[in-house]
Amino acid sequence: MSEALLQALVSGFAIGGAYALVALGFSITFTTTKTLNFSHGEFVSAGAFIGMSALFLAIGKPLSSTSFGAAVPGGGAQLLTLVAALVVMGALGWLLYVLGVRPFAGRPGMAWVMSTLGFGVILQSIGLAIWGPKPVVVPGPAGDEVMRVLGIGVRPQEVLMLAVAVVIMLVFDRVMRTTMLGKAMRAVAHSPSNASLMGINVNVVMVGAFVFSSALAGLSGFLLAPIAQASLFMGLSVGLKGFSGAMIGEGKTRGQAAILDIPAATNQNVAGVLINPQIATPEYVWRWALAQYAITRAVGRGGNQPALNGQKVRELSIPVPPLEEQEEIVRRVDNLLAHADSIQGHLQLVATRLDKVFNAVLGSALGNTLHEAARTVSAHESS
Repeated sequence: MSEALLQALVSGFAIGGAYALVALGFSITFTTTKTLNFSHGEFVSAGAFIGMSALFLAIGKPLSSTSFGAAVPGGGAQLLTLVAALVVMGALGWLLYVLGVRPFAGRPGMAWVMSTLGFGVILQSIGLAIWGPKPVVVPGPAGDEVMRVLGIGVRPQEVLMLAVAVVIMLVFDRVMRTTMLGKAMRAVAHSPSNASLMGINVNVVMVGAFVFSSALAGLSGFLLAPIAQASLFMGLSVGLKGFSGAMIGEGKTRGQAAILDIPAATNQNVAGVLINPQIATPEYVWRWALAQYAITRAVGRGGNQPALNGQKVRELSIPVPPLEEQEEIVRRVDNLLAHADSIQGHLQLVATRLDKVFNAVLGSALGNTLHEAARTVSAHESS
């Protein structure tokens, strides 16, 4: 009984590695773009078949083959095909974002849901046209011999799957917490508009999220194919379970909230803080921070002193009135800012008209037409 339970646990951990990679992909796209790739399961299948096709080409077989026979690709060929599969899957993720998500994101309705589902149907249809519905047995890079440990059977591919998933999640966690790329992704996840003000290219980050997510799905399919066979329908189950895992984890990555000392395009230091929504609203804190930014610049020499860097944020004491008063303050500030923007717009319109009048007068003077007009008026008055 204990051996059966241990066997189930080991196998579950191994397959769970594939689900974890898919869940991580869901989490990345949702936290960064507030959208989901509902064809993520088809991307898993596509990764398996793209890797399988690259293996066929590596051993000299046609792209549309459905059996490896006695051929066993070497470790180098497996590594090269893995790289090729990740590159192709990343390109598919970029294509999905450009064609199926970006045109519809932020608009009313759920058009991006249907577009991602349609993209998955297209991928599956192309796969059926090339390889057909028959599953394909794919040789694993670590061999297929079962290892016996404590009375249970473990395949090398299962160990590889779990190890790769754990390593990727640990590396991703460290990247998110300690690198500028991770801080940029966390900033976009927190607020794309504020991240854009910090000098972060929001569109590049969102594209990168879909590329990385799709590459993870392809990696999951590539590693899962030697365990469960490559099938164009394998991704549905993996995608659903990975989505469930992402929802259980609330779609959040560790260390996502606080952003400090992100260099902006103006070479200033811009800071963000973690906000407890039960104490203060992000809108109130953001407007208060803008006011502090203006104050610190006004007291600096030439208005060019660094403002609100990480050290200053740690030293600041933010006044926190009740939430109802915060909302009223935000409403009044927004109304005043809107009125100021309206006045600024009118002033810009007047300035534009004055520029046109100035240019017309200057052009007439340089063209001597203004002088002739003045002479005619003078002669008419004298007569």
